[in-house]
Amino acid sequence: MITFVRKYGNAVQRNRARRTSREAYRLLKGGLKTGYDLVLLFYPRVSEGPEPQKRPDLAESAGHLKILFKKAGI
Repeated sequence: MITFVRKYGNAVQRNRARRTSREAYRLLKGGLKTGYDLVLLFYPRVSEGPEPQKRPDLAESAGHLKILFKKAGI
């Protein structure tokens, strides 16, 4: 299950991020161990500086998920 907190932009931004994250997971799930239930809860980035926050694209989301799954050992 992939879910986002309400503070993660507006509904349009959350839905786009949700679609991107689901696609990133779909691309990675073949290499994951089976037998685990996953719940991924996403929070917005903390902005550092005056530049506007940029939402991650598919490649960036897949990279973050890959690192997260590797740290978890799945």
